[in-house]
Amino acid sequence: MDSIRRYPTVAFFTLTYVIAWLFWGLDIALGGAAQGLITIGLFGPFIAALVVIGVTEGRGSVRTFLGRLRRWRASGRLYALALIGPFVLAFAATLLDALTGGDAPSVARQVPADVPQGTIVVILPLIFVFGLLFGGPLGEEPGWRGFALPRLLTGLGTWTTSALLGLLWGLWQLPLFLIPGTTQAALSSGAYFFWTIGLSYLFTRLYQASAGNLPLLLIFRTALNVSAALLVLPAGDLLSARPFLFHIGLVWLVCIVLTMTARFGHATPPGATDAAPERADGTEAAPLGRGGSPDVVKEWETMSGVDQDDKAKEAERERTARTPGVAGTIFGHQHDQSGKDEDRTGKYGGDDGALEHEAGETNTPEDTGSKVEPGRKEGR
Repeated sequence: MDSIRRYPTVAFFTLTYVIAWLFWGLDIALGGAAQGLITIGLFGPFIAALVVIGVTEGRGSVRTFLGRLRRWRASGRLYALALIGPFVLAFAATLLDALTGGDAPSVARQVPADVPQGTIVVILPLIFVFGLLFGGPLGEEPGWRGFALPRLLTGLGTWTTSALLGLLWGLWQLPLFLIPGTTQAALSSGAYFFWTIGLSYLFTRLYQASAGNLPLLLIFRTALNVSAALLVLPAGDLLSARPFLFHIGLVWLVCIVLTMTARFGHATPPGATDAAPERADGTEAAPLGRGGSPDVVKEWETMSGVDQDDKAKEAERERTARTPGVAGTIFGHQHDQSGKDEDRTGKYGGDDGALEHEAGETNTPEDTGSKVEPGRKEGR
């Protein structure tokens, strides 16, 4: 237990792998005949997060963490993007395949041939709900994006965090490549890891733009899974993998565009404030996900009463501070320099602006409307 308290992030990843690989390894030993074991393994990240939070912070923080699954408030445009965007990407991938000599777009790539495509469209809401509950999103996202992502973002940039988490997410699924009948069994592991890293960046940017809204991320993940399964994932032969490869390319194209423009969520700073989760004491957490144009951010800061002089002073102090880096972020202790436990509600509730660290820039406490007590460094 002491090692979990000292290295909670390492403990989370370790437990996530152990739980999932235990059940998936058993399924491999049984010849891939037990679908239920695969489903249980998919809940590894969620279970690991609950265990680590319970050991390091107690039941109160567990309740706070679970409460984030009920916080739906976010911009309607973000919900539309999370729900429709993945289907647009998937259809674009199949269209590119068709234009370059592939098959015509179909919504039944992994569905038995005797099932009419019209039937699939009609039961799509049921497919969506089933995929949300048992296909990975509910079991994985509270752990990957609810627990690990904010912790990594406190010391790393957006791209470094996304690449690291995306790689660990992909490697975690390695046993699934050995189980007949799984999606991964029909894919190249290298291409799949490249895909998960790109998707991880999209998750991170959506997380920042929505102030860490977990229901929004669950919808985004479910839409990705359903759209990919119906439109782009291969049905078993090499030729059928072409739409998947086009999909990987489109995902990375979006990543590049977002990186170059740095305007994801630029019109929603006030909305991000509304969507910010509450602290354990019942007060509203600091607004996150501003990530917008300087004019919009300045307008938001003016509306929020941010003291520009204090902001400039703190920014200067932050520029001279040393960041912990990858190793320091992952292996960093749970305690501050005084040896007392920090208030870590923000790691699960979106507190103090720690969740939005763009590549090459660091938010200060005043950037998010919070103050730092004299003689105490802002928690990392």
